[in-house]
Amino acid sequence: MPLNFSKTFGTKLRGFTSLEENTRTELRKIISSKEDLLAQFEPNAQEGLFSLRLQHWVQAPLLAYRYRKLEKLEENIIGYRNSVKPIQAYCRRLHQIFSWLLLIGITVHIITVTFFANYVADGRPIYWWHIEDWG
Repeated sequence: MPLNFSKTFGTKLRGFTSLEENTRTELRKIISSKEDLLAQFEPNAQEGLFSLRLQHWVQAPLLAYRYRKLEKLEENIIGYRNSVKPIQAYCRRLHQIFSWLLLIGITVHIITVTFFANYVADGRPIYWWHIEDWG
């Protein structure tokens, strides 16, 4: 794994190579399907610039799932993860998992400290000033 990840940015040479005709046809079908789905839940977006966000998963989870499935098919065809070493390709996913765990942990901490202050204090005085008058 390289010490400096920034050296890999812009090195996806496969993106600049020509594709076989059957691969192009398959990509056209996938992109067309993505555009059809996109028209249903984000009509003003352009397929090439669009990224799924949390609001899409909340508002239209089935459409977002189907769109993501098509994205994965497209990524597999163009060799999305083949331009870097396998361990580096999965570092991003690992980083995302740890980020979600951190957010979940912070959320659980805030909820327990705020709404279950007596439980957290375990019989001791509640010393966090903004909650001590509640309980």
